[in-house]
Amino acid sequence: MRASYNRAMRNVNLKVQVPADRTITIRLPDEVEPGEVDLTLVVRKQARRPTREPWPELHVAAWPEGVSLRREDLYGDDGR
Repeated sequence: MRASYNRAMRNVNLKVQVPADRTITIRLPDEVEPGEVDLTLVVRKQARRPTREPWPELHVAAWPEGVSLRREDLYGDDGR
């Protein structure tokens, strides 16, 4: 469990791993005074990062014989 604490706003942000029984126990920082408080719990599901296909590997020993890298040859007559 990781916690960050903002003294001015009295926010406590926790990142926890929820077990199968869905029960967690927390200890609040010493800066939170004992007594009645309003506690807000917001459960946000973390966005899944899309998996990317790895770039294909290209192994080239040497440029092909006679290859031209001139702009006109690469892009054609209209330059695009």
